Amino acid sequence: MPNLHYDGWYYDGNKYCCAKSVLYEKNINLLIKGTPYQYSALDLIVKDNFGMPFEYLMYLYQFRKNPYWEYLVKLRLYRLLRSLMWDWYFYRDNVSVNKEAKSIIDILKITKKEFAFLKEFNGDSSLLYLLQKICRINKNFSFDEMKLIWDYYKKDIDLLSACKYAPVVRIADFLEKQYEIVLNKRSDNADTDSNGILKAIFNDWNEYLGWCDKLGYKLKGGRILFPPVFYTAHDIVSNKYADYLRRKNKSRKKEIHFKLMDVLKEDKEYTFEYNDLALVVPDSEGVFKKESRLLKHCVKTYITNVAEGRTKIFFIRRKDDLRTPYYTLEYRNGEIIQCRGYENCPANKEIDEFVSEFLCYAREIESKKEKEEQTRQYL
Repeated sequence: MPNLHYDGWYYDGNKYCCAKSVLYEKNINLLIKGTPYQYSALDLIVKDNFGMPFEYLMYLYQFRKNPYWEYLVKLRLYRLLRSLMWDWYFYRDNVSVNKEAKSIIDILKITKKEFAFLKEFNGDSSLLYLLQKICRINKNFSFDEMKLIWDYYKKDIDLLSACKYAPVVRIADFLEKQYEIVLNKRSDNADTDSNGILKAIFNDWNEYLGWCDKLGYKLKGGRILFPPVFYTAHDIVSNKYADYLRRKNKSRKKEIHFKLMDVLKEDKEYTFEYNDLALVVPDSEGVFKKESRLLKHCVKTYITNVAEGRTKIFFIRRKDDLRTPYYTLEYRNGEIIQCRGYENCPANKEIDEFVSEFLCYAREIESKKEKEEQTRQYL
């Protein structure tokens, strides 16, 4: 079997001979006639993918394994084909298909309405995954509502997670209004990704809804669900939720304290520096509260989660001022969950660069731990 990673057609980027191999597409159909690949539409897919790397051997290999791809070829769903191919290569399995079904609707596990939407936008596996999710929650969304959900999903905002509370149009309108409020309060918005701000608002709102639910608030419309100035309500409910946690965990206070100290001691290995910034590991329960107070966000509500090992919290500081809070970072299972500054502002470009470098460092630590654990198991 050829090395699928290196064989394919590549755009040369104005360089000479940068590809391992080049696919000449003019006579493809003649060459594959009478073979199992006769209906693979390889020539059409290569043309649709013109100017971009294409692993044609990998595609043909997958075409033999997935006969249902012929349906996708006939319907000219080339983006879906390519993304399914790469999903297989990178072991991504978000999309579920019924390979034994006889119709494209049943194969893709969506309805006719969702299929029409997929075809209209020449969707990839990411859109198919979203449409399958829409089918599972059994909501009768209009075409325009699905377009709105898809537009937000491309910004990494899943409106479906909150649609049990209100129509998606109402949720989107609320997010846009809060985005304008946040942007008008900031002086450094030119250095911040607008999608990042919108995503931060949505994530904070989802967290806020979780607190409200735990506190027994009714979330069917009204000012609790959609507060006029969200972050004012967020801060009020955050303090109430922190009080709720203190009362709830009163009998476990010492246990949580000792667990927290053990976890923070182990996390010291994540200490990291890059350019003018440093990542500092908290050293006590009190610094969580200080971070919350000075940056005006809710990291103090994460103490129990950190103590129980459900997440990790780190502080980002200026190297020349390690005592002053700057940004707070949440890290879990090799991924950055969130990174927030004063009043929950999302990361700027400087912080984004620092966080990217730290993520590589953190993953190296965990990869090393995993290898050491595997070695111990074999001994």
